[in-house]
Amino acid sequence: MSRQPLPVNLPPIFWKQLLGETCTLDDLNDIDSYSAQVITELKSHGQSLSDEEFEAQGQVFTTCTSNGEEVDLVPDGDSKPVTKANLNEFIDLVLARRFSEGTE
Repeated sequence: MSRQPLPVNLPPIFWKQLLGETCTLDDLNDIDSYSAQVITELKSHGQSLSDEEFEAQGQVFTTCTSNGEEVDLVPDGDSKPVTKANLNEFIDLVLARRFSEGTE
């Protein structure tokens, strides 16, 4: 039996979840920079575009999981448009879904 420590290199998000800490958009960026970039751009456009221009982007209440599967964030999410008014709800649901992967 060896008494040498075993080096374990896991992403910071793993340790945060293990400790019950809140994960943020920065944590999503560590594991999926594309999704984090999409959310960041939606937040940016939410401030600079009109309601009509923002909704014309066609974003709906779905997200892609780490295995590439597109999932609804709410019932019939593929037909619920993301608007400036519900953008924060969308972001919260994306983060919650992505951070719960592997715990289902």
